[in-house]
Amino acid sequence: MISLYVHYYAALYAADSIPEYVKETRVINGKMTNNANFPNPPVPYATSLAHIDDLDTAEQAALKGPKGSAAERNAKLLVVKGDMRLYKGYVQSIADTNWASSKSVIESAGMYAVALNGRSKPQLAASYGKIPGTVNLFAKAAKGTAAYMWQTSLDAKSWSDLPATVKASTTVTGLTPATMCYFRFRTLTSAGLSDWSIVVSIIAH
Repeated sequence: MISLYVHYYAALYAADSIPEYVKETRVINGKMTNNANFPNPPVPYATSLAHIDDLDTAEQAALKGPKGSAAERNAKLLVVKGDMRLYKGYVQSIADTNWASSKSVIESAGMYAVALNGRSKPQLAASYGKIPGTVNLFAKAAKGTAAYMWQTSLDAKSWSDLPATVKASTTVTGLTPATMCYFRFRTLTSAGLSDWSIVVSIIAH
């Protein structure tokens, strides 16, 4: 059912310089590390911090101007930006399964929560089933006739297929309690296969 609510989106603060960006990403890394909201990051926090340190070092070298140092710095910057994009998507997936506290979830990651008001329905949502080890998934319905192809993962990297449905919802059973589970879907319509949806996560009960 479509209802009126405030949807918050995770966003990074706009840094005016690489030193400011380094500072911002260190804050995000620090706030997400050991944060109970984000136990299974797509990039290990220690790895991300090492990438930030590499960027900081490369920026200092670029300021001194040796040949090729700016290109090296830019390469390190792309790595950190890639990490941050993955983190932002991960934070959004957690926030989307915790609507009531989505703003605080996003802000706990050191990111900015952008509000979107209006009648809307999330692309994908998850809720607990009545039986332990079950999760109900609800997708935003495609126009016309469609098949919904579902996948699940324990790490948001390796995915396993779930039974396809002709309805924009499904129930997943047999999940291990206290395990973080990730889900996504795509549709098959007369126009072809869609891209994969956002990823949502939920800790199985």
